[in-house]
Amino acid sequence: MRMQALADELFLDKSTASRVINALERKSYVIRLAESGDRRAVKLQATDAGRTLCENIRRDLIAEEKLKILPVGFDQVPVGSVGEQAVDVLV
Repeated sequence: MRMQALADELFLDKSTASRVINALERKSYVIRLAESGDRRAVKLQATDAGRTLCENIRRDLIAEEKLKILPVGFDQVPVGSVGEQAVDVLV
């Protein structure tokens, strides 16, 4: 996939998508793989740490959604924004 196509999928501009991918790679959440000689193409593979991170974020998102649908009257424990946690991972 070319970087522009990836950026479009993520609703980001190309430079932001590139910075996100660089940050994920720097933190060892993904590795870049060569893609048939086209330097514009990007092939990413999640590492074990990246897969664990995705699963943790997914689990937290589900927990956050469950809290939103608890019946009125239940005490709700404040949950930090998972979006903020995801941004913290990338910075």
